Amino acid sequence: MNVYIEYFIMRKILIFAMIALFAVTGALAQKVRQAPDKRAEQLTKWMTKHLTLTDAQIPIVQNINYRYVVKADSLKTSKSKRKEVGKQMIEINAQKDTELQSVFTAEQFALYSKVKAERKNKNKFNKKKVKDKVNDKSKTEDIDLEESEHSF
Repeated sequence: MNVYIEYFIMRKILIFAMIALFAVTGALAQKVRQAPDKRAEQLTKWMTKHLTLTDAQIPIVQNINYRYVVKADSLKTSKSKRKEVGKQMIEINAQKDTELQSVFTAEQFALYSKVKAERKNKNKFNKKKVKDKVNDKSKTEDIDLEESEHSF
């Protein structure tokens, strides 16, 4: 009888350990987002380097970037539907572009718009690539299932 009790206890401990391991792994796997001020600072540094911002433009652009990073974060953490958030993000980005256009020179804004469009196209391409890969994988799984059904 003692052996059965020990077996039962060991089984409970093992199950608890597995649950704890999955919980810790899940917590570590979540993406940690940087603070809004850090992200705004990185964006401003990128703009300063690639758009050759003047000393007068830097603090203004930093302020604009910070305000819109905070707005975007509040939207992303809201419990709104994904489509609504997407529409609001488009509006926020348009407002940000309007503010930046008033600060940038024509050349700077043209370069900014060009890079933004390139990134958008690259993201669309990558999303399509991932989607195609998932679809291809599901097709091969379907084929494997069909082949295994016929082999019996």
